[in-house]
Amino acid sequence: MFLENENFPRPSTILLREHGYIIKSIQEDFPGISDDEVIKIAIELNLILLTLTVIMVSLYSSIQIKNLLLLCF
Repeated sequence: MFLENENFPRPSTILLREHGYIIKSIQEDFPGISDDEVIKIAIELNLILLTLTVIMVSLYSSIQIKNLLLLCF
């Protein structure tokens, strides 16, 4: 299962869902939350985080988060 960050392209989410992937969407479920909150949700729900945010990668690296797989495109 995946968690799509708010900046992830909507058409990509639709395409992934059409191919059977389960995608939770920050755009749909939690619009406007902070990057810290996005990471917290991904960890709590054990989801792979999909993002286009380079800053998210820096945040992820700087605090050495465990138990989170982050895919930055």
